[in-house]
Amino acid sequence: MTTREILRAYRVPLDPTDAQTAALASHAGASRAAFNWALGAKVHAHRMWSACVADLTYTRYGHLDAGQALAAAKKDASRYYRIPTSQTNEKAFDRDPDYAWRTEVNRRSWVSGMRQADTAWQNWLDSLTGRRAGRRVGYPRFKSKGRCRDSFTLAHDVKRPSIRPDGYRRLTLPKKISVTGSIRLKGNIRHLARRIRRGVARIQSATICRAGNGWSVSILALETLDIPDHPTPRQQAAGAVGVDVGVHHLMAFSDATIIDNPRHLRAAQKRLTRAQRALSRSKWRLPTGDLIDAPKRGQRVTPTTGRIKARARLAREHAAVAQHRASTLHAITKQLETSHAVVAVEDLNVAGMTRSARGSIDKPGRNVAAKAGLNRSILDASFAEMRRQLTYKTSWYRSQLLPSGRFVPTSKTCSTCGAEKANQPLSKRVYHCENCATVLDRDVNAAKNILRAALASHDAPGMEESQNARGVRIETSVALRSAKREDPPRGGPPRPSNRVRSSPPNGEAKVKANASPTN
Repeated sequence: MTTREILRAYRVPLDPTDAQTAALASHAGASRAAFNWALGAKVHAHRMWSACVADLTYTRYGHLDAGQALAAAKKDASRYYRIPTSQTNEKAFDRDPDYAWRTEVNRRSWVSGMRQADTAWQNWLDSLTGRRAGRRVGYPRFKSKGRCRDSFTLAHDVKRPSIRPDGYRRLTLPKKISVTGSIRLKGNIRHLARRIRRGVARIQSATICRAGNGWSVSILALETLDIPDHPTPRQQAAGAVGVDVGVHHLMAFSDATIIDNPRHLRAAQKRLTRAQRALSRSKWRLPTGDLIDAPKRGQRVTPTTGRIKARARLAREHAAVAQHRASTLHAITKQLETSHAVVAVEDLNVAGMTRSARGSIDKPGRNVAAKAGLNRSILDASFAEMRRQLTYKTSWYRSQLLPSGRFVPTSKTCSTCGAEKANQPLSKRVYHCENCATVLDRDVNAAKNILRAALASHDAPGMEESQNARGVRIETSVALRSAKREDPPRGGPPRPSNRVRSSPPNGEAKVKANASPTN
């Protein structure tokens, strides 16, 4: 056994009273206002710094080369204008008379908004300089009421906790938020409460947000786990399995097990269409009291009662789809990690797979509507979320995740003889090999090739590390490579449950915003 500390989040829906709902909305608004205040200070300092750089480039360093002049001007301007951090903004925010309401809410709520501004600014800088992998992060934008998600984060002193379970169905929060001392939960936190009682877990923070189905809390806890040094006998008996994800079948395993795609979005499409149609037909109210269909740009309007109800109805439908999708993925990924010693997956470029086919004015795309439907199906299947869950659950259950190469032709290659076809269209769901007369399901054939390619690549020297979908290096254990049996899993495909779901630890360290935008 190996003792290890991990960060685990427990997300539970809240059942607040009317007074508690008003307090939660006030704290979410305070967090949003603090975020906008801190971001405004950063944007102002950045504009002043940019103007100073432009002035120094032509006045003081005009005699130098263009690149040298710009570098010298940036270094010189950083002495006069520095981007304020959350610590600086907190002191200035305390002295601002326009925000006297800050004493009516818990201080931690608006401090979390300022730290979110630091994170947004740092993400933009890291993406601009190439230190951040993945898609390009744009310039930070202000949060608008009604368009951004209402949320705030509360931290506390772990030695004198103000965030703690009150039984299994209630959660104690600071008095300015819970009003009466604790908030009732629609679910339960029995697992967390028992671990806290045994002294193997402690709450670090709580993030409260409002989604379409109401308010929910995500409790971040630091837990001490005893992780076995080797796979369990059940995992060793099952050995390795290759997994091919798709739209026709959600998952196909190398042992010929197939999990059908539940298509949560398509199942709820009729309800979503009706809710969206009702929202589009709702009205806006002008200051004069007149009703209009759609406001013009810059026109001051307020939503009517019917529009507010229609918007809430649509949000509830989308939240239900997201909840069903998350429950299915958590059940499947846990079943995979706990029942196999090695799980081989394909390294997919989901962002490239779901890119629009509209093209440009000069080169318009073809079959744009069909490609848009395929993109919706791929995003509904959540390939990237499935890979993310498999990645962090690997360390919890002492299994191994092996990604195969991104450009390996798994769908065109025969898993029996290795012959490769020139073309294998998506319409052909059965793979026929003309070389060895193998006939099997297309996805099962791809899963077998994924397993073989992953084991071959990671058995080679120097392949102990790979990258995940965002380009971040992930470590893989070498101790499990002896298990390569392909027995079918016991009990068939898993079923979603109503247990409290957990989210992965945040493995990326939080970096404070640099003092200068040139860093």
